[in-house]
Formats: sequence, structure tokens, C-alpha cells
Amino acid sequence: SFYRNPGADTQITFDEVNKDALANAKVLCFGSLLLTAEPGRTAVPQIVSYAREHGAITAYDPNWRAPLWPNAEAGIHAMKSLLPLADVVKASDEELEMLTGCTEIEAGAKEFFKLGVQAAVITRGAKGCVVCTPKTTLTLNTYDTKVVDTTGSGDSFFGAFLTKLMETGKPVSEINEAELRDAADFANAAGSVCATKKGAIPALADRELIETCRASIPLLKL
Repeated sequence: SFYRNPGADTQITFDEVNKDALANAKVLCFGSLLLTAEPGRTAVPQIVSYAREHGAITAYDPNWRAPLWPNAEAGIHAMKSLLPLADVVKASDEELEMLTGCTEIEAGAKEFFKLGVQAAVITRGAKGCVVCTPKTTLTLNTYDTKVVDTTGSGDSFFGAFLTKLMETGKPVSEINEAELRDAADFANAAGSVCATKKGAIPALADRELIETCRASIPLLKL
């Protein structure tokens, strides 16, 4: 259930945003839910463009939530509108098909690349993830942890993945295959650890727990 008509998030304006924070950001992560109402609908592209112009990696999580849109067509149209602003896109299998019309991951990723996206990360739940760039496709299994609650796992996955990208100090287009694989594996571990506890924020893992998972938990074989 969403108690949100309006929500504080949709009421953000570009004028009230801290421009210094945007100009100095290494990564800006954004989603589509602020597009459900004004002034957020106008502010989001302005905020993302400003950060991108100042050198930030822009990372997009479409985050499909059907109850927040009047209909699927409106939601899909809005989600698509932000793709050209993204260096990195994280999407589920379902979101990939919604945004591109493609059921094959590599075909869908190519549609993203046509819009300027540099890396597509497709999350597949227990099946792990697939990372695509114009140069390579990597498929990684996730970790065989005991799942209690998956709330927050996707966000922790993406946060961990972006942390690793940021730490390379490179533009996304210059990050090599080994660095992408490490980022995806680190992200899989972060999402897996998060799923072992109830809740979202309380279940988030720090780097020590993530690395412990990578070192001691076997990969899930399906």
C-alpha cells in the first residue's frame, strides 16, 4: 500500500536542491516514482542532467510500482523518458521487457545502449544477475544464503554495485570486465545478506558482512 497523494518525494523542485552536492557527487542514483506528479516530474530530469554535466555517474532504477500509476501505459512512458539520462540502468527481467519489448536480456540491453546507456544490470532474483555493456555480457550466480525477507535486497544490490563502480575512479565506459565482475559479485553478496533479515534499512549489510559472505557462503546452484 502506498500512502502518497501527494508524497513528499513528488514535491521536490530543482530550485531547492543543493547544487554543490550535485556538482560534487560521484554517483547520482534516481528512479521513476517521482514522475507520478508535479513538481517532481519536472525536477528529476533537471537534477539528473545537472549532476551528469558535472561528472557524476548517473544510475537509474526504473522501479516499476503499478499502483502508483493511472495505467501501465502511462507508467512505461514515464520510465522510458529517463533512460537517455542514465549511464547505468538496473532492471528486473519484467522491467527490461516493459521498457524494450525484448524478452532476451542481450537484445533488451542493446535497446538501452542505443539511448546512450553504458551498462545494463539485470537482476534475476535467485538466478543472480546479468551485466551487459556494449563490449561484454557477464552472468553471475548469487549466494546461497537463507532467505527470510527480500525487502531491500534490490536496493542494497544496486548500492553495492555502484560503490564498486565509483571506487574504480573511471567513467562507466572505461570500466573493464574484471572490475564489472567484481562489482556484480559484491552486489550479489550485498543483496543476499540483506535477504537474511527482516526489513529494509535494518537488514542492510556493511562491507565486512558482504566480504564475509563472499568468502564463506557458496554460490547458489540452480
